[in-house]
Amino acid sequence: MKTNTLIAFTLVLLSSCSRSLVYSPAVSLPMQPLSENQIDLQGSAELLPESRPSQYSGWAVPGISGQLTYGFSSRLAIGLRAWGDMSNWNPTTRSGFSLNAQYHWERAPGRYLYLLPRAGIALSGSWIQGYGFSNALVWQRKRSEKLGYYFGAGVAYGHTATIRFSSNNGDNRQSMGFAGLAHLGLQWAFAKKAYLNLEANPIFLINTYDQEQWLLLSPQLSIGYTLGPH
Repeated sequence: MKTNTLIAFTLVLLSSCSRSLVYSPAVSLPMQPLSENQIDLQGSAELLPESRPSQYSGWAVPGISGQLTYGFSSRLAIGLRAWGDMSNWNPTTRSGFSLNAQYHWERAPGRYLYLLPRAGIALSGSWIQGYGFSNALVWQRKRSEKLGYYFGAGVAYGHTATIRFSSNNGDNRQSMGFAGLAHLGLQWAFAKKAYLNLEANPIFLINTYDQEQWLLLSPQLSIGYTLGPH
């Protein structure tokens, strides 16, 4: 009985492992910085980059994401983000979660500077297989009550958590990578509290495990709604 249980558990574990993980590089800023006790909700469709594109047919897959952000003070907001791979050819659901901070300064009326540290995990099925950290500086400008934009740059680091992939050369390299990120966003408030957000995220990724590097683009289209006092 114990042997059968161990074999079954091993098969479940192996079937849940993926050779590549997906992540969401988008910063998904609200239409304007959140004040204390405000809540911002966003739902998005985006292309989720692969951590190891050489192991799959393509550098990114279609995905969905959602983000809930709460304003703790007039300067600080904390958000929880979730994403998932929606490609129908992948038998194992790949997803992830991140905890995001939005700390901002108002440099002039309608002009804000954000510091955006993030920490996240990547899953294959129900198993945590990787984790990552990133930080970015982003400048946001409101051109009017209905239109705005933002741009910025950052860096990211990722590492597998519980398993070791087999490298292309069969050696024992660390399964990790580094990335330079850019964030470009356009925003349109089509209602008093609702808005559309179009974001482009060029990424330069260095995979030290497979000894590969590439440049890719991860676009995102989201709809947002802000609740609470104004």
